[in-house]
Amino acid sequence: MKITVEISKLFTGRTDNLKAASNIILEDGDGERLIIKNVRVVKGEHGLFMSLPSRRNVNGEYKEMCYPLSATLRKRMSEAVLSAYDYELQKTAENPDDIPSA
Repeated sequence: MKITVEISKLFTGRTDNLKAASNIILEDGDGERLIIKNVRVVKGEHGLFMSLPSRRNVNGEYKEMCYPLSATLRKRMSEAVLSAYDYELQKTAENPDDIPSA
């Protein structure tokens, strides 16, 4: 499975832990694709992590709306998101006028 990540927004001026929003495109060997929108890059206690789209349930808890069924796929997706985030940060450091607006 091919994993492609598009960083849609960098949040460089925010004071909270949200760092970026992205989309993940999953493509199988036959060319069939699935897009997962609003995948976030968040700064947590142990560093940056990928946060998949979630909703608050009736108990006030947030639950992911979609999620990989294996730890291996979650790790691959997370690595792809964080790598794309690092790449975008490097690009904007070289060209600060190209930062997408929040």
